[in-house]
Amino acid sequence: MCLCALMCDFVTIDGVVKIVELALAGWGCYIAKEGLGTWKDQVVETPKIELAREIMESFYNIVDFIKDVRRNMRTIDIDKIQQYFSEVPLNETQCRYLEHLYEINQSADMLINFQNLKNKAKVNFGDDLENDFIQLIRIINEIKDASSELCRYYKNEHGADIQEHEQIKNYRNVLYQQENDKINQTIKCVVNDVETKLKPIYGCHIIKIVNKKDLY
Repeated sequence: MCLCALMCDFVTIDGVVKIVELALAGWGCYIAKEGLGTWKDQVVETPKIELAREIMESFYNIVDFIKDVRRNMRTIDIDKIQQYFSEVPLNETQCRYLEHLYEINQSADMLINFQNLKNKAKVNFGDDLENDFIQLIRIINEIKDASSELCRYYKNEHGADIQEHEQIKNYRNVLYQQENDKINQTIKCVVNDVETKLKPIYGCHIIKIVNKKDLY
């Protein structure tokens, strides 16, 4: 008896149907698995990647903003400051120190968005970025406090005692940056930490711009 005849004895039509059904079921499982992976990428992973990129960009923007507010070279519009803080009369020295508070108030929308991103980051990435957000927010609040305190202090253009003068010096160090001061060191550490945590999430999706001359 030939091999084909033996196979015909064992493989019935019902058996063939079952084999086909099993094959189709296996193929269906494969398609479903691939579809689930695609759905996960689109519904779960892609929004997290976009959020990570948005958070990183927001940190860069806030850092640039802080450095701009603390810039040493500035031209002050006395009339603008006096008009904005019109509740009390202000002398020129007070206006010089209140300009920092004015610039922060004018950027309220950006700062609110940063605060909202802190909550989104906590929902999606846990507490990993919480301290980084808090440190930058604290710096901005320190600038606001220093601006207000210097305005109050220079209401009469002089201070009270040596101890108070030392505090005033600290306030000025908050408002005006030096190359490697405490605030700039904190900012550098924060940015490095956020980049370390977020770049692995969105980094592989960055589109690199290729210079034309590199193509030849």
